[in-house]
Amino acid sequence: MPCVPAGPTRECSDVRPAVLLCLIPLVAGTHTLLAQRPNPADAPATAIRPAIGAGLGVAAINATDVVNIVNSTPGALEQVSSFKAAAEFFGYVSVPLDASWVIKADYGYVLASYAVAGQFGSAEYTLTAHLPSVIVQYVLHDAGLYCIKAGLGGGYHWGSLWEKFSTLDTEYKASGAGIVMELEGNTALGESLFMYLGVQAQWELMGSLQDAGGQSPGVNIEDPSLHWFGAGARLGFSYLF
Repeated sequence: MPCVPAGPTRECSDVRPAVLLCLIPLVAGTHTLLAQRPNPADAPATAIRPAIGAGLGVAAINATDVVNIVNSTPGALEQVSSFKAAAEFFGYVSVPLDASWVIKADYGYVLASYAVAGQFGSAEYTLTAHLPSVIVQYVLHDAGLYCIKAGLGGGYHWGSLWEKFSTLDTEYKASGAGIVMELEGNTALGESLFMYLGVQAQWELMGSLQDAGGQSPGVNIEDPSLHWFGAGARLGFSYLF
C-alpha cells in the first residue's frame, strides 16, 4: 500500500484519490441534468414523496483505540495522527409520515487505512464498518425543487480491524450501538431525479475488539474498542416516487 511521508507522520493516500475519482462523474453529469429541471410552479412538494438514494462520502474519524493500537506497533518509527480520512459508500430509503416528518432507513459502509514503518517492517491496519441506521427527519424547508431536512437516529453497527504485520494477518471484530445526526438537502435535476447533498456526525460505540480466539490487538492496551467520533459529507443521487 503506497504511503507518502509527511514529517513525523505518514498517511496512506490510496483512499482519497479513489473517492475523488468516483465523485467526478457525479459532478460532471449535473450540468446537463440541470437543464431538465421542471418549472418551479409545477413542482410538487418534495418531502411527501418516498425516495431512494445512493452515493459516496468522505469523513474524518477519530478512533482513539485504533490509533493507539497502530502507534503501539512493535518497533514503530513513526506515529499516526488522531483523525483519519475515511471513504464511505451509502444508500437509503425514505418514507414520509406527513408533510413535516420522514422516516429513513440508511446504510453506510466505511473504509479507512492506517500504516506505519517499523524496525521489523511496515505494518498495515484496515478499519471497515457496516452502519445501518433508522433516522427520523424533520423537514426544515420544502420548495418543491429543493428540500432540506435534519435528522437524528441510530442503529446496531458492526466492524472489524485487519492487522497485517510481519507474520500476522488477523481480523478483530466488534459490534454495538451507533448514533447519527445529519443535515440533508435534495435539489431537482428532473421531475424525479434529484441531487443529494448531506453532512453527518457519528458517534460509534462498538465494543471490544477481539479475534476468533478472543484475543485483543495492541501492546499494553487494555480492552481496546471500536469507539469513534466522525464527521463528513455525502454526495449522490436520489430518486423520488
